[in-house]
Amino acid sequence: MEQHSLSAKVYQASTAFPEHWKVSCAEEVNGVAFPHLIIDNFFTTEEFNQIRQREADVKDKEIKIAHSLIRKNGEVKSDVFDAPFLTGVDRKYRPPLLAMLGVLSKKKTSLYEFSDFHLISTGPDYEHAIHDDIPKKLLSVVIYINPEQNNGTFIHDGRYTKEPVGEIEWKQNRAFVFSRLDRKTLHSYAANKVDNRFCVVYNLNTYKAFKAHWAEGNFLKFLEKGLKYE
Repeated sequence: MEQHSLSAKVYQASTAFPEHWKVSCAEEVNGVAFPHLIIDNFFTTEEFNQIRQREADVKDKEIKIAHSLIRKNGEVKSDVFDAPFLTGVDRKYRPPLLAMLGVLSKKKTSLYEFSDFHLISTGPDYEHAIHDDIPKKLLSVVIYINPEQNNGTFIHDGRYTKEPVGEIEWKQNRAFVFSRLDRKTLHSYAANKVDNRFCVVYNLNTYKAFKAHWAEGNFLKFLEKGLKYE
């Protein structure tokens, strides 16, 4: 996919985007293929302020995750939020995020079954290993919440290449959006050794991980997972 093609597809999908979003896109990060979108002003001011109050206290190398789940049928489970807040957020943002999934990996859109809405609080010395995200995640959305300055998301060209090739820079209320590809969308994150780091992870998911492999064109993984689920 060429850069102008990705931009054209994002432009076509933009009619589904909320007016307060500022969206940009790129096909790579410093020469490494990694199709992604960046959304500034993801949440409204009211939503952002409500979320930032939920940051957990953590020790230097600690991570705490507050889990929330919104099923396609409207069922909600959450450690921290009431159902009206989560259903309101998901009704507002799921359609434009599905439109973005259609841009990045169109074959995955029909697989959607539920959303995650997790709050991730990490200490200043916490480091998360390089990973490409698990197949059930159709669309990965990381929204940076607190503090004003920190490290964003590091992009890697190999699972064991610790030095990143680039970074999706931190900005409050900025979302980093991508659709995982096996062994390709390699990324990691770590705080800046000074401040805690607080994010929302808002994923569109499926229970049919083996079909997600098929949608990626990973036929061997599709067969492997398909046999396992039979």
